[in-house]
Amino acid sequence: MTTEVIKLRMEHMSSDLMNYLRSVLMPNYKATGLPDMSEIMVVYPRLVAYEVMVFDFAVKLLELVQATELNNGPTLEEDLKRYDSGAGSCQERTILLHNINSKMIVANQINLLKVLKSIM
Repeated sequence: MTTEVIKLRMEHMSSDLMNYLRSVLMPNYKATGLPDMSEIMVVYPRLVAYEVMVFDFAVKLLELVQATELNNGPTLEEDLKRYDSGAGSCQERTILLHNINSKMIVANQINLLKVLKSIM
């Protein structure tokens, strides 16, 4: 078993995430019985039906991360209010800022993937 580290950024879709999902979801696509398996490329989107499946999975994966990993404590809005209030030590504010950015990045990735999927 290997572990992949995939970094998400605020402003654009993670090509690392999409390439990784394209590579690991190939057996799932084969199981659907849809044609054109030879057209699939890991690093380049070529088959619309496969890309839709990859985008759907990416959204579900990020929503799961958002629900299980990022929403164990306060919401993004509560974190923003607490940060704006200026309360806490420098260390607490740094941790809070990290949590805020993590929540915003995942939320932006989900929205971006949904928009891109709707364009396909």
